[in-house]
Amino acid sequence: MILSFLKDGAVMCQFAFFVFFISIYVFAGIIGSRVTPLLAERIEKGIELLY
Repeated sequence: MILSFLKDGAVMCQFAFFVFFISIYVFAGIIGSRVTPLLAERIEKGIELLY
């Protein structure tokens, strides 16, 4: 009884960790897709200023 409970607990922990990682990955992807164009524009303007 206790052993099966511990087993389920371990599986739940792994599942929670997995979901946590995916949510962070998706969140970072959304932020990255928003920020990257702005960074690209700034880099282009910086390069134009150098020349």
